[in-house]
Amino acid sequence: MKQTTAFPLLMAALASAVPDVVVKDLPNECQTFPGAHQVGQNGCEAVFQIYADSTGNSAVDGKHSTYAPVPADLPAWGRVAIVSDQTLAWPQLKYTELAVSGIQGLAAYVQDPESGEFSYSPLKLNADVDNLQLLYHYTVAGYPLAPYALYDAETGEDRLPGVFLGLNSQVTWAFSLEKDSTGRDQYAFRLLANETAPLRGDEFEGFLRAGQQFENVD
Repeated sequence: MKQTTAFPLLMAALASAVPDVVVKDLPNECQTFPGAHQVGQNGCEAVFQIYADSTGNSAVDGKHSTYAPVPADLPAWGRVAIVSDQTLAWPQLKYTELAVSGIQGLAAYVQDPESGEFSYSPLKLNADVDNLQLLYHYTVAGYPLAPYALYDAETGEDRLPGVFLGLNSQVTWAFSLEKDSTGRDQYAFRLLANETAPLRGDEFEGFLRAGQQFENVD
């Protein structure tokens, strides 16, 4: 277990809907994530979903993740984005500590673009600190996501519901509108490297929350 640290997270944009919070480390292990369960004698596995949170934009808040393409020169099969339509497919994401899986940590169930076969592939941030996207099957060194608890900065005690994702205690992401392959709206996101990292164009701030596999489903 990592030592718990806490400090105020300063917000760069005055108009940001992201609340002022204190960030605290959570153990980066399976039991921290929603859906965690023991799989026989093999270890722990947590099947969960990623949601946009606290953006102040009703078109994206509470929406789940999806898969999106990457430029041809980026050594990855794809990246994670956020849908605008909850009826679209829900990707299978998990945190695994199962020795038999060959994967330790976060993974996504994705299709090999060459063979067409599906398998779990590690999820991690790419190495470009100015453009930290969440990629799957990224074949060079990157950064693993970590889980955090967020508390109201004014009281230091009232915890925001959920487990939030980030890196090095940075949990604020920049979201931007884009189109998927069929022309529907979806949202790209990148992790802001520090509290003073500027937004670009029409980007807006928010958090990424790990939640139950299916939420807000009628």
